[in-house]
Amino acid sequence: MMQPSRPVPDKQWALCVFDDLIEFTQDASLRYREHFLDLMLRYVNDASPEVRQASVYGVGMMGLHGGPQYIPIVKEILPVVISVIDQPDSRSATNIDATENAISAFVKIVRNPQFGISESESLPHLLQWLPVTQDDEEAEYIYDYLCDLILGDNAIVVSEVYFHKLIVILGSVLGTSLLPRKSDVTKRLVQALKHLETRIPAEQLHAIWQQLTPEQQQRLTAAAAEL
Repeated sequence: MMQPSRPVPDKQWALCVFDDLIEFTQDASLRYREHFLDLMLRYVNDASPEVRQASVYGVGMMGLHGGPQYIPIVKEILPVVISVIDQPDSRSATNIDATENAISAFVKIVRNPQFGISESESLPHLLQWLPVTQDDEEAEYIYDYLCDLILGDNAIVVSEVYFHKLIVILGSVLGTSLLPRKSDVTKRLVQALKHLETRIPAEQLHAIWQQLTPEQQQRLTAAAAEL
């Protein structure tokens, strides 16, 4: 069902089966690599968003659950994932779901220390791509990682270069339907906001605030008042 000649729904559902195989059997899934691996990697940049989404989800499962045998496989496909996210039309209505799934796959890989992806290489990509605003299932994982970085005072992220970007990200997510208001990740995002307020010089913070949209200002004010 995964062969290129098959219709999109067949390839999509077959990929989902192997996504689950990777998730629940980790490296043992490679016993069946001849049945799925080459095509899964090939479909990361497939023309069909549905096929692409199912494929990058599988790559994310490699990043989250794959063991040592998946290290060279993931490192080989990661530049393709980056390229797919960086396509000019990646945020179009047709492509957005697959793109945000690809961003989540990227986070699952770089967050896993066994892959040895340097923060200086990965974090500028991530901050360029955020905010994620559509995929509520993947958003919690992505923003939990962002909270780790902010609350941990990551030297790359919590820096003057990204102060404005970080506030815009938080203003685009907090108070929206993307994340439940009382979820742990939402609470951590508010904590991250308050943490940034202690790190950004008052004059710079005021300038950033003035550049936000009224909706973003309202969301941030309301979120901070709830915690």
